[in-house]
Amino acid sequence: MELGKQIKFYRTKQGFTQEQLANKLLVSRKTISSWENDRSSPDLETLSRLSVIFNITLDDFLHQDITKIKNSKTKYYISLLIYIIMLILTLLSYLRFFGIKTIILYPSIINIAFSIIYLFLFNDWARFKQKKKLILLLVSSFAFLIFNSVITIFNSYLFNSFSNSPSYNLGILLGALITIISITNGSIIVINFYQKLQDLS
Repeated sequence: MELGKQIKFYRTKQGFTQEQLANKLLVSRKTISSWENDRSSPDLETLSRLSVIFNITLDDFLHQDITKIKNSKTKYYISLLIYIIMLILTLLSYLRFFGIKTIILYPSIINIAFSIIYLFLFNDWARFKQKKKLILLLVSSFAFLIFNSVITIFNSYLFNSFSNSPSYNLGILLGALITIISITNGSIIVINFYQKLQDLS
Protein backbone atom coordinates (compact mmCIF):
# COMPACT_ATOMS: atom_id res chain seq x y z
CA MET A 1 0.00 0.00 0.00
CA GLU A 2 1.34 3.46 -0.90
CA LEU A 3 2.28 5.78 1.95
CA GLY A 4 -0.52 8.25 1.25
CA LYS A 5 -3.12 5.50 1.28
CA GLN A 6 -1.67 4.15 4.54
CA ILE A 7 -1.94 7.53 6.22
CA LYS A 8 -5.53 7.93 5.06
CA PHE A 9 -6.37 4.34 6.10
CA TYR A 10 -5.00 4.70 9.64
CA ARG A 11 -6.41 8.23 10.02
CA THR A 12 -9.94 7.09 9.17
CA LYS A 13 -9.49 3.95 11.26
CA GLN A 14 -8.72 6.15 14.27
CA GLY A 15 -11.67 8.38 13.41
CA PHE A 16 -9.63 11.54 12.82
CA THR A 17 -10.50 14.20 10.27
CA GLN A 18 -7.66 15.74 8.28
CA GLU A 19 -8.04 18.89 10.39
CA GLN A 20 -7.77 16.95 13.67
CA LEU A 21 -4.67 15.07 12.52
CA ALA A 22 -3.13 18.32 11.26
CA ASN A 23 -3.66 19.92 14.68
CA LYS A 24 -1.94 17.01 16.41
CA LEU A 25 1.09 17.33 14.13
CA LEU A 26 1.06 21.15 14.06
CA VAL A 27 0.79 21.28 10.28
CA SER A 28 -1.93 22.53 7.93
CA ARG A 29 -4.86 20.46 6.73
CA LYS A 30 -3.54 20.97 3.18
CA THR A 31 -0.32 19.23 4.21
CA ILE A 32 -2.27 16.16 5.35
CA SER A 33 -4.20 16.22 2.07
CA SER A 34 -0.95 16.50 0.15
CA TRP A 35 0.45 13.43 1.93
CA GLU A 36 -2.68 11.36 1.39
CA ASN A 37 -2.74 12.19 -2.32
CA ASP A 38 0.98 11.40 -2.64
CA ARG A 39 1.86 14.91 -3.79
CA SER A 40 4.46 14.98 -1.00
CA SER A 41 5.61 12.79 1.88
CA PRO A 42 6.23 13.35 5.61
CA ASP A 43 9.81 13.08 6.85
CA LEU A 44 11.00 10.27 9.12
CA GLU A 45 10.47 12.25 12.32
CA THR A 46 6.87 13.00 11.34
CA LEU A 47 6.30 9.35 10.42
CA SER A 48 7.49 8.41 13.88
CA ARG A 49 4.96 10.80 15.41
CA LEU A 50 2.25 9.40 13.13
CA SER A 51 3.04 5.85 14.25
CA VAL A 52 2.52 6.93 17.88
CA ILE A 53 -0.77 8.70 17.05
CA PHE A 54 -2.03 5.69 15.05
CA ASN A 55 -0.69 3.24 17.66
CA ILE A 56 1.26 1.19 15.11
CA THR A 57 4.95 0.42 14.60
CA LEU A 58 7.13 2.60 12.44
CA ASP A 59 7.88 -0.45 10.29
CA ASP A 60 4.27 -0.38 9.09
CA PHE A 61 5.14 2.87 7.31
CA LEU A 62 8.71 2.30 6.27
CA HIS A 63 9.06 -1.06 4.55
CA GLN A 64 8.91 0.41 1.01
CA ASP A 65 8.64 4.13 1.56
CA ILE A 66 12.05 5.32 2.78
CA THR A 67 13.30 5.68 -0.80
CA LYS A 68 10.16 7.54 -1.77
CA ILE A 69 10.57 9.99 1.13
CA LYS A 70 14.20 10.65 0.28
CA ASN A 71 13.36 11.13 -3.40
CA SER A 72 10.59 13.54 -2.46
CA LYS A 73 12.98 15.65 -0.39
CA THR A 74 15.66 15.56 -3.09
CA LYS A 75 13.11 16.67 -5.68
CA TYR A 76 11.99 19.51 -3.40
CA TYR A 77 15.51 20.85 -2.88
CA ILE A 78 16.27 20.65 -6.59
CA SER A 79 13.03 22.56 -7.24
CA LEU A 80 14.00 25.15 -4.63
CA LEU A 81 17.42 25.67 -6.23
CA ILE A 82 15.88 26.10 -9.69
CA TYR A 83 13.28 28.48 -8.22
CA ILE A 84 16.04 30.68 -6.74
CA ILE A 85 17.96 30.63 -10.04
CA MET A 86 14.78 31.66 -11.88
CA LEU A 87 14.21 34.51 -9.44
CA ILE A 88 17.75 35.79 -10.03
CA LEU A 89 17.48 35.42 -13.82
CA THR A 90 14.15 37.28 -13.86
CA LEU A 91 15.67 40.16 -11.87
CA LEU A 92 18.69 40.24 -14.20
CA SER A 93 16.36 40.37 -17.20
CA TYR A 94 14.65 43.44 -15.75
CA LEU A 95 18.01 45.11 -15.01
CA ARG A 96 18.98 44.82 -18.67
CA PHE A 97 16.04 47.07 -19.55
CA PHE A 98 17.88 49.87 -17.77
CA GLY A 99 21.11 49.21 -19.63
CA ILE A 100 22.75 47.40 -16.73
CA LYS A 101 25.13 44.79 -18.08
CA THR A 102 25.19 41.52 -16.17
CA ILE A 103 27.76 38.74 -15.95
CA ILE A 104 25.23 36.18 -17.19
CA LEU A 105 24.65 36.45 -20.92
CA TYR A 106 21.16 35.89 -22.34
CA PRO A 107 19.38 35.52 -18.96
CA SER A 108 16.00 35.52 -20.72
CA ILE A 109 16.75 32.44 -22.83
CA ILE A 110 18.30 30.62 -19.86
CA ASN A 111 15.24 31.53 -17.77
CA ILE A 112 12.92 29.86 -20.28
CA ALA A 113 14.96 26.64 -20.06
CA PHE A 114 14.85 26.66 -16.25
CA SER A 115 11.11 27.42 -16.35
CA ILE A 116 10.46 24.27 -18.35
CA ILE A 117 12.51 22.18 -15.90
CA TYR A 118 10.82 23.75 -12.87
CA LEU A 119 7.29 23.19 -14.17
CA PHE A 120 8.21 19.59 -14.91
CA LEU A 121 9.21 19.13 -11.23
CA PHE A 122 6.28 21.13 -9.84
CA ASN A 123 3.78 18.81 -8.14
CA ASP A 124 1.16 21.06 -6.54
CA TRP A 125 -1.09 21.56 -9.56
CA ALA A 126 -4.13 20.87 -7.39
CA ARG A 127 -3.89 24.37 -5.94
CA PHE A 128 -5.17 25.82 -9.23
CA LYS A 129 -8.42 23.93 -8.83
CA GLN A 130 -9.23 26.64 -6.30
CA LYS A 131 -11.04 29.45 -8.06
CA LYS A 132 -9.13 32.14 -6.14
CA LYS A 133 -5.72 30.71 -7.11
CA LEU A 134 -6.75 30.28 -10.73
CA ILE A 135 -8.01 33.87 -10.97
CA LEU A 136 -4.78 35.13 -9.40
CA LEU A 137 -2.79 33.16 -11.98
CA LEU A 138 -4.78 34.52 -14.92
CA VAL A 139 -4.82 38.13 -13.67
CA SER A 140 -1.09 38.16 -12.85
CA SER A 141 -0.30 36.57 -16.24
CA PHE A 142 -2.22 39.26 -18.10
CA ALA A 143 -0.82 42.08 -15.94
CA PHE A 144 2.80 40.98 -16.36
CA LEU A 145 2.35 40.46 -20.11
CA ILE A 146 1.04 44.02 -20.55
CA PHE A 147 3.65 45.54 -18.19
CA ASN A 148 6.59 43.74 -19.78
CA SER A 149 5.36 44.53 -23.30
CA VAL A 150 5.13 48.24 -22.45
CA ILE A 151 8.58 48.50 -20.87
CA THR A 152 10.06 46.57 -23.81
CA ILE A 153 8.39 48.67 -26.50
CA PHE A 154 9.31 51.97 -24.86
CA ASN A 155 12.84 50.92 -23.99
CA SER A 156 15.35 53.31 -25.59
CA TYR A 157 17.96 50.57 -25.82
CA LEU A 158 15.68 48.61 -28.17
CA PHE A 159 15.08 51.49 -30.57
CA ASN A 160 18.74 52.51 -30.61
CA SER A 161 19.59 48.99 -31.79
CA PHE A 162 17.70 49.26 -35.09
CA SER A 163 19.68 49.63 -38.32
CA ASN A 164 19.05 49.74 -42.08
CA SER A 165 19.18 45.94 -42.30
CA PRO A 166 15.69 44.33 -42.26
CA SER A 167 17.08 40.97 -41.20
CA TYR A 168 18.99 42.57 -38.33
CA ASN A 169 15.89 44.47 -37.22
CA LEU A 170 13.89 41.23 -37.37
CA GLY A 171 16.44 39.67 -35.04
CA ILE A 172 16.08 42.62 -32.64
CA LEU A 173 12.29 42.21 -32.60
CA LEU A 174 12.59 38.46 -32.10
CA GLY A 175 14.96 39.04 -29.18
CA ALA A 176 12.48 41.54 -27.68
CA LEU A 177 9.66 38.98 -28.03
CA ILE A 178 11.76 36.30 -26.32
CA THR A 179 12.56 38.75 -23.54
CA ILE A 180 8.87 39.58 -23.02
CA ILE A 181 7.91 35.90 -22.90
CA SER A 182 10.81 35.03 -20.62
CA ILE A 183 10.38 37.68 -17.96
CA THR A 184 6.59 37.30 -18.03
CA ASN A 185 6.92 33.55 -17.64
CA GLY A 186 9.57 33.91 -14.93
CA SER A 187 7.55 36.46 -12.98
CA ILE A 188 4.39 34.34 -13.11
CA ILE A 189 6.20 31.21 -11.94
CA VAL A 190 8.01 33.03 -9.13
CA ILE A 191 4.71 34.44 -7.83
CA ASN A 192 2.30 31.55 -8.42
CA PHE A 193 4.29 28.31 -8.59
CA TYR A 194 6.42 28.34 -5.43
CA GLN A 195 6.77 25.01 -3.62
CA LYS A 196 5.89 25.12 0.07
CA LEU A 197 8.36 23.73 2.57
CA GLN A 198 5.45 22.66 4.78
CA ASP A 199 4.53 20.04 2.16
CA LEU A 200 7.60 18.10 3.30
CA SER A 201 7.32 18.79 7.01
